[in-house]
Amino acid sequence: MSARNTISILISQESSEPKRVTDVPWYPGITVLQAMVMAQSMHPGSFSFRVLYHSFHGAFVDMIDGVTDADPKYWTVSVSNNPLPVGVSEAIVLEERQGENVEIEWRFAIPEADDAAQRRARQKPGFANSR
Repeated sequence: MSARNTISILISQESSEPKRVTDVPWYPGITVLQAMVMAQSMHPGSFSFRVLYHSFHGAFVDMIDGVTDADPKYWTVSVSNNPLPVGVSEAIVLEERQGENVEIEWRFAIPEADDAAQRRARQKPGFANSR
């Protein structure tokens, strides 16, 4: 039997211990948003998030576990330590090796100044780095 690929979701805030949701099954073409929906349904009560939809920009995550984006802090997302160049409804989670676990990380903090992709995303109305 071959090893299956999985996804884990790490949620980090400055004021609390990081939370990890594991063993979300990976499948070809899964998006970050689909992985989050699956994780929430597989682990009820583990975490919650709110998604706003914009006709042009797609899904925008503006709240996780009751913590809402508030300038200067925002929810930022990365996959395998790489900031997303697109929103969560378009970002496909890619696997490279069989049996790999891909980590989606959400951080609530002031975005780093050198993170140009996320900084540009925050400046577009309705399109934030946490989409």
